[in-house]
Amino acid sequence: AHWGIKGTILDEKSRTPIKSAVISIKNNDHNITSSLQGEYWRILLPGIYTITVSAFGYETKTSTITVTNSDPTSATILNFTLLRSTNHTTSIEMEDYIFNKTLLPDFRTPTKYVHHNYVEMDRLLHEFHNNYSHISRLYSIGQSVEKRELYVLEISDKPGQHELGEPEFKYIANMHGNEVVGREMILLFAKLLLENYGHHEWIDWLINNTRIHLMPSMNPDGYERSRLGDCDSLNGRGNANNVDLNRNFPDQYRTYDENRRQEIETIAIMNWLRQYPFVLSANLHGGALVANYPFDGNNSTDNRDYYNGTPDDQLFRHLALTYSKVISIH
Repeated sequence: AHWGIKGTILDEKSRTPIKSAVISIKNNDHNITSSLQGEYWRILLPGIYTITVSAFGYETKTSTITVTNSDPTSATILNFTLLRSTNHTTSIEMEDYIFNKTLLPDFRTPTKYVHHNYVEMDRLLHEFHNNYSHISRLYSIGQSVEKRELYVLEISDKPGQHELGEPEFKYIANMHGNEVVGREMILLFAKLLLENYGHHEWIDWLINNTRIHLMPSMNPDGYERSRLGDCDSLNGRGNANNVDLNRNFPDQYRTYDENRRQEIETIAIMNWLRQYPFVLSANLHGGALVANYPFDGNNSTDNRDYYNGTPDDQLFRHLALTYSKVISIH
């Protein structure tokens, strides 16, 4: 369901977007901020809410809105226009200071929100590495059935080196070829990290203290088979052999048709795991709002719904809850 509110926040006179405006809800301690284009989206259950929007150099504005469950496929639109405050002297230096020191980082160069096919993704990843070779390394862990590279972009202050005590993380997207949003999120995340290094203290800390491995597409063959606008079929979900890679890994409890024989992409991932001491991973899917964590399965043939936590269950639950709050699930 997509219940909630969404909209844009604009300067009342110039009609230009206001980035990093704070959207808060009465009696709710989780705030969100507007994007570079002044957009925001907040998931909410049906009910009556008091929404307040504030931004540096602008007068605060409050509105009350009713969120209904009449249309679960779209959010209620609530736009705001803010008037510049006469009580503040706004300067570029002050805005830069607030942006860099207290708010989330944003892109420093023009950003296109578009889909990238394999050739375009290949070009973009090489461009990232060439422009930021001092903090990145581009490598491939193997090839797909149709001989496309399974690229990984490593981002670290010492690319290519494992530093003792420095945790290594991996992020994989596009395991299902027709689930494409995660692929673009990984590419945008790489851009955000690379171009903000040396300009934002949070980004500096991440790159100096962790080693991040980004795989935008585990299933490039499936992606090329998927079609723009197709939201219903399974075209491109599997790899070139039409195998669901998400169910192709060995299972600790049982062997079934889909994981009896591992595909070349699955084997590449398994070999990759043996080469690097990853401490945490994330796999980005599309089409649902859920944060799955291990074990996400059990050994029962009668009751498949009973909870089966890992020895690290407390950590996984904490991460899942943190993630859900960050993406504004109420």
